Amino acid sequence: MKNKFKQSTIEKLSYYVYLLEDPRNNNIFYIWKWKWNRIFSHMNWAINWDKESNKIKIIKEILENNLKVKHKVIRHWLTEKEAYEVESAIIDFYWLENLTNIVLWHDSYDRWLMDINEIFVNYESEKIKVEDDLIAININNLYYYWITNSEIYESTRKSWRLNLDRAKNIKYALSVFRWIVREVYEINDWYFSKKQNWFDRYEFQWMIAKKNIREKYINKDVSEYFSKWSQNPIKYIMI
Repeated sequence: MKNKFKQSTIEKLSYYVYLLEDPRNNNIFYIWKWKWNRIFSHMNWAINWDKESNKIKIIKEILENNLKVKHKVIRHWLTEKEAYEVESAIIDFYWLENLTNIVLWHDSYDRWLMDINEIFVNYESEKIKVEDDLIAININNLYYYWITNSEIYESTRKSWRLNLDRAKNIKYALSVFRWIVREVYEINDWYFSKKQNWFDRYEFQWMIAKKNIREKYINKDVSEYFSKWSQNPIKYIMI
C-alpha cells in the first residue's frame, strides 16, 4: 500500500477528515483531521516510536497479525474550519468510548454532544441567589461531558492554593464548570494536600450538601462572580 500522497494530490485534498479502521473487526478506532500526509503518520509512529498509547497498541497488534490498518478519508477539499466541524460531529456521533483519541476535538467544551437536559442547563440556567457564604471552585480544565459524580468530587476537592483562614469559615463549596454550578458540597474540614511535591495547597473533606442547600445552587449561573479571563479558579462568594 502507498504511504505518501503526491504533491498534486495534497493540493487537491486540502484539509481532510480521516479515520483508521481495524481490519480484524472493522472497528473505527481513530478519527482526526489535518492535511498533507498526516493520515499515514500513525503507522510510522507505531513502528518507530517507543511511546505507547491505545492507538499505537492497536496498530502494533494489527501489524503483528500481518494485516494492514484501513485508512479512509471521510471528507476532503475542506477549509480548516470545515474540517473541524466535520471531525467534531463525527466523533460526537461515534462517541469517544469507541475511539483512542486522547485530545478532545475542536470546540468540544462549547458544542459537544449533549442530551436535552444539558442544553437547558448550559443555556437557560437562572442566576444564582446567594443565601450562604460559598467558595466556588472552577474545574474547567478537569471537566468533561461524561464525567462521573465521583470524578467531579475528586476534581473539586483538591488541590488548591487558597486563603485558609477565609476558607475555614465557609461551609459550602460549589463545583463550577463554564460558570454553571455542577455540584454542591458541605465542607467538613480543610487540610494539606497529599499530592507529592505540591506545597501550600489544600483539599477538603466533604459530603454532598443537604437537599435544601443543593437545590438552591445546583445548575445555577455564577458567571457574574467570575471574570472570563481570570486565572484564579477560586472565588469567595459572601452574603
